[in-house]
Amino acid sequence: MKPLKPLNLLLIFLLELAVLVAAGYWGFNRDAGRPLRILLGIGSPVVLAVLWSLLGAPDAKFKTRGAVRVLFELAWFGSGAAALAVAGRTGAALVFAAVAVVSKTRPSSGGSSGLQRRGFDFANSLAVSLSCARKAAVAGEWFRPRGVAA
Repeated sequence: MKPLKPLNLLLIFLLELAVLVAAGYWGFNRDAGRPLRILLGIGSPVVLAVLWSLLGAPDAKFKTRGAVRVLFELAWFGSGAAALAVAGRTGAALVFAAVAVVSKTRPSSGGSSGLQRRGFDFANSLAVSLSCARKAAVAGEWFRPRGVAA
């Protein structure tokens, strides 16, 4: 086993947890009444955790593979970046997206990574992730309640 593989696996695990934290942060920081903020702050990480346990975990009931797995992970890590961006933490969203892309596209063994074998390369993945995070930050302006000044 290469020496960086365990560190990369730890980083990926921490990023998976960070998605839940980002979703909670987004929920608790909405411009809404206290009951709705509590519901979103607790409910969104719970919904994501259930999705991860069903589709993304190593012992998931409905194990995803191939392109479906890639799309699920893009949606998973993208939701973390989007939650941070919409909550007003654009810089954190960009860093999160960049770290997730680097970690997920890094080859874990001698050859290319799974994403690279499926036709993705690092530069394109990073560009797409950063573009999505930037668009999510702009989308945060679209979700501002009426009558609330910027």
